[in-house]
Amino acid sequence: METVGGDLTVLDLDPGSAGARGQIFPWCNNGATAMRVTAVSFPAWLDALAEELVHRRFTPDDMGTINLKRRLI
Repeated sequence: METVGGDLTVLDLDPGSAGARGQIFPWCNNGATAMRVTAVSFPAWLDALAEELVHRRFTPDDMGTINLKRRLI
């Protein structure tokens, strides 16, 4: 996923020695945000996303973008 500012959500398939394959973390293109793992795996991230959607903790905007009420990343 990419924000309008060019920030990314990263699925790490080649982690460092302290990481785990499949972990999720945000990457800020200007280096302003520290990269920290926000989900231990892609399935864990999808579960968290599904939880937000099932409980309708989001709002769609006029362009069709789904904005979660809390950040998963």
